[in-house]
Amino acid sequence: MNDYLDKFKTLPKELQDAVTSDEKVKILEEIEKKYNLKLAKLVVRIMIKDILWSDLENFLITDFKLTPEKAKELKKDLKEKIFDEVLEYLEIKKQGGIDEVVKEIKQKLNLVFEDEILERRFENIIKSYLKEIRNEAQTEEVLSRAKKIGGMEFPSEKINEIMKILKELKGSLFSSETEKNLKNEEFPVQIKRPIGEEKLVEDIIIKPKAIGPIEELSEITLIDLQRWGGGEKTCQIIFDKINLLAEESLFKKSEGINAWQRSPLYRLYLEIGQEALDKKKSLAEIIQERKINGKPILEINDWEAINELNRKLHF
Repeated sequence: MNDYLDKFKTLPKELQDAVTSDEKVKILEEIEKKYNLKLAKLVVRIMIKDILWSDLENFLITDFKLTPEKAKELKKDLKEKIFDEVLEYLEIKKQGGIDEVVKEIKQKLNLVFEDEILERRFENIIKSYLKEIRNEAQTEEVLSRAKKIGGMEFPSEKINEIMKILKELKGSLFSSETEKNLKNEEFPVQIKRPIGEEKLVEDIIIKPKAIGPIEELSEITLIDLQRWGGGEKTCQIIFDKINLLAEESLFKKSEGINAWQRSPLYRLYLEIGQEALDKKKSLAEIIQERKINGKPILEINDWEAINELNRKLHF
């Protein structure tokens, strides 16, 4: 269940709330009694599209051993009483990838660009949101920013349309991926209580941080390293964030590199390296000593990945 819950937590707040309100909890308990089934896990799997809405009847027949008539009846109850607010989302097919999401957004909104440069800029902005290089507030800001300083100059109405579609498609795109981790992406989320007998999600609050990419780089910590997959994966995210700034100007890229070098994670990298030099010991020896003494550490592969990142940033 934990893997499913982790994926459920990545959905936009409005999608989570649509099936976890007090009213929906009570209704689901009634449905569970009616069919003598535990349905909490099923609800989660449907919301993350691990079970497709279009395949639900077959799933109920195969896995819950229901008759076709009962499966059809249960799907109808779930449709009308639990998923009534999110049917449009559930019926969106899984996307083939980020490029497909970008293409679909352009088609849905009939976007026309003045030139290829602006079109590529728009695509990069959307991709940076989907890859978690920019959070929601940062994406809205760059979509509204003047074209001459790296933005799109969209009016607020158009931005609202874009973000609405983006959030819908994002849940679909990442519903089958375990790599998705959130730092600044969602506004405050609180799920008040469990569905049915199982605890659906721990009460969580993710505080919004409407900070810019430069400030974000300066605050990267050891926890972020672990959340983002460690080593090469984390360093690629940092590299992408800095390259995104480079699209605006070389000055912005320089600011980004300086911010990264002020971060707690970078300072830990320097501290370990300097300690190895001062004591004339290997990294492995220093890391082992720090483990014994309860000090923060970087594993060797993480330290080497950061070292390689810094080399790339200076070329």
